[in-house]
Amino acid sequence: MMAIRIVQYLCPDRHCILAAAYDDRLNNGDEVQKQMQEFMNQNVFNKLCAICASDKLRFEDAPTKFATMDEAKPVLDELERLNMKTRVQLSILRSAASLN
Repeated sequence: MMAIRIVQYLCPDRHCILAAAYDDRLNNGDEVQKQMQEFMNQNVFNKLCAICASDKLRFEDAPTKFATMDEAKPVLDELERLNMKTRVQLSILRSAASLN
């Protein structure tokens, strides 16, 4: 009875551009994908994967091991922190590469 699912916007190499967790007892994946698409349309989003430059992006909806959002939150928060760190590191590498 895993209720928490995650929708990810992925490239073929599974680099995640955007993700959202939801409780399938309260929402459905199609609605979450629609909300994510609206968010991307309203904000500046690169239409390419920032890691591999693929333009073949797609949504994927999958279950997690969590039964509640309270249970999932610490893990999701840590993943977000690590992804932000990676984003900063990639920016630094791109800046350095553009100087050469």
